[in-house]
Amino acid sequence: MLKKNKREKILKAAISSFAQKGYHDTSISKIINKAGIARGTFYLYFENKRQIFDSILENLIVEIDRCIKKIEIGKERQNPLEQLKDNLRRIFTLFVENPELSRILLRHAAG
Repeated sequence: MLKKNKREKILKAAISSFAQKGYHDTSISKIINKAGIARGTFYLYFENKRQIFDSILENLIVEIDRCIKKIEIGKERQNPLEQLKDNLRRIFTLFVENPELSRILLRHAAG
């Protein structure tokens, strides 16, 4: 299996585990069992649980950033309120299409 594919497999297992159990109730053992990999393989890609969790959140932030378009003001531009609505629709669509990531964000946004 390619290195990138293994990393993605670990990330998917972690996303699923964090969405189901939350950060504190997810262990590296749960992630590696779900991913079907050896413990050593996990540590080739991530130092610890915190690092993989942060990586997931960073990827989500990048996706949210891609959804948001800069609001431009001017005669030839769409109304700023409409631009804001469009941005919110794109973000909402991202969350609907990625329910596990949405659960992680909502569960941990409050602390």
